[in-house]
Amino acid sequence: MDRRRRLLINAGETATDAALAECAKEHGIRVFPKARVASALNIDGSGISDQEYSYALRAEFDFVVANAADGLPLFAVEFDEPAHLSNPTIKARDALKASVCQQLGFPLLRIDAEYLKRHRQGTVLSWLIDVWFLEKAFYEAQDGGQVPDDEPFVYSAFFEPTETGGLGRSIALDAQARGIMLRATEEGVAPFYVPEEVTTPYDAGHQGVVESVCIFELAGQRFIIGHARVRDFGYFGGVYAHELVDDLAVADAGERLKAFRQGAYQPASRATLQAIRRRTAGWSRQGHAASDLPF
Repeated sequence: MDRRRRLLINAGETATDAALAECAKEHGIRVFPKARVASALNIDGSGISDQEYSYALRAEFDFVVANAADGLPLFAVEFDEPAHLSNPTIKARDALKASVCQQLGFPLLRIDAEYLKRHRQGTVLSWLIDVWFLEKAFYEAQDGGQVPDDEPFVYSAFFEPTETGGLGRSIALDAQARGIMLRATEEGVAPFYVPEEVTTPYDAGHQGVVESVCIFELAGQRFIIGHARVRDFGYFGGVYAHELVDDLAVADAGERLKAFRQGAYQPASRATLQAIRRRTAGWSRQGHAASDLPF
């Protein structure tokens, strides 16, 4: 009887492993699947509760990302199936793991299938890891006196290099979409180049997901609607989940705007937007308000 068990038990974990492997060479990391919490973290005498200690002895991380040179764990990645949002037992275990990581200062990134979709040259997950290392380098430079002490880390303020050595577009995932919106405005397709972003409020409680709708108004009160909904990881390496979902919604609107200009997308009407307004009542709003409703 073959008693071997698969380490990666579902398609999501397999895809996550592949996405992490893409980052390994660039950042000098190793990826350890199914690593025990107590192997990655020294829980003895750590001050965590007895319940958390007992849990940490039994539990595993889906993936631990470590320094290739010395094997030091850097952060963990958990791929969450839908049951992580609905099953009370799983949610309780997730809360214990989050509490242990928070108390021991160990970054924990919770993702779902949306993070494995490709944007630009890689997945959303690989982009988050790129930004994690960028933030790390930024603060190391700040500690070394190369960056002013009062300079905050803002990922959208970093730009891709061009072939000639200059600066290209921002590394933010919505940068290309905003360029498409600007060109549409300059060509008279839209009245204003800044979209409206409507997002799950920060104080909505721990629902496990964050969602954003991007509204870009066209001439004649027609609307391009972008949307994104992702697993809420809170904060990871310079990025809040609410910032990420906003960027993804804008990026989605940019793709739809591009399709519209190619004759392959039907913009939303005022009536459709009114339905979105009702569904998102009480959400946070930023950007340029579409003209269907006054604020």
